[in-house]
Amino acid sequence: AAPSHCKTGHFRIIGTFGGTFHYVQWRDNSANEDGVTVEHWWRNQSGTWVLNWSVNREANSTGVGLAGKPGPNDKFRVKAFNASGDSAWSNWAH
Repeated sequence: AAPSHCKTGHFRIIGTFGGTFHYVQWRDNSANEDGVTVEHWWRNQSGTWVLNWSVNREANSTGVGLAGKPGPNDKFRVKAFNASGDSAWSNWAH
């Protein structure tokens, strides 16, 4: 089954190593995935959406940290995969 409820978010940690941390999170709806693929798309200056990066994560993953705060020119999606193929993509998270 395809991941769902894909969203971006952040949390703040207070202290010596504190700061604001940003992430993409989703609901794992598959019981038999080998892993998930997370894609980050970026809108360039001409307004075209292009794939910026893609990363595979282990089975049962429900999130990935980001290097910076997502903005209006960023969007993310997730799909599960196994030996039989890929699930549908999740919703877009902005």
